Amino acid sequence: MRRCLLLFLLVFAPHLVYAQNKSSCDPLAYQTVNNFLQKHGLIKTGDLMDNEISSDCHVFAYSSKFTIATFGYSLSSSTDHENDVDGIFIGVLDTSKLKVVAYNWRKLYVDAESDLNDSSLRIDPSTFKLNKTVEAFGLKYESAASGARCVDAGWENLLTLFVRHGSALSPVFHTYRHIWMFTDGCDALAGSVPTDANLRIAVASKRTNGYRDLIITNTSENEKVVLEYNGRKYLWPTNNAPWWTSYGDSGEDWILP
Repeated sequence: MRRCLLLFLLVFAPHLVYAQNKSSCDPLAYQTVNNFLQKHGLIKTGDLMDNEISSDCHVFAYSSKFTIATFGYSLSSSTDHENDVDGIFIGVLDTSKLKVVAYNWRKLYVDAESDLNDSSLRIDPSTFKLNKTVEAFGLKYESAASGARCVDAGWENLLTLFVRHGSALSPVFHTYRHIWMFTDGCDALAGSVPTDANLRIAVASKRTNGYRDLIITNTSENEKVVLEYNGRKYLWPTNNAPWWTSYGDSGEDWILP
């Protein structure tokens, strides 16, 4: 009986741990990414499951052979509480071979504006077919940081679109899905006057430099802009554009090029 119990634990324990974590990523995805991070020195101590903060996995739309996975995990040591740094991984996996086919990775420095919790990273289930052979997919990031108070503008729900170039995942577009500002006052004062933009993304039929244009619609005001691909990324308009377009490309790219 003891031998049978030991055999059960050896076979099913990883699956039980995965079930308790309530992650959409199966044990093979964890193993594939952990092996990759360890091999390339992208994790400091322990393994991925020990340091994981946020994760999500989704079957690649045009091939069930591949899985899109994202993991956010701590890069800080247990004694370093003043300089918290997290690692962000997004990749296309062939879990049958325990192989990372393509990826992008960066550091996220934790501060008042940027932080992770268990729901910060999500793969967008939408697909964006940019031409006959290129399919872009999105990664959504929602900061867990509390943010500053009494600010007159802000943004949230960042979406980054990636395309695969060989073993690299290249970001070609990013925008905040919700952008807001106060025409009078700030978010901490009663009686302040806000205005906001909720953005929706669609793919146009017209192509520029090989990729279909993107149509960005502000559903709050029924405003639209069309973005063209310049050979590396989609560019926001600079003249006679709605106010919210100036926030679409604000700050540093969250995902490194």
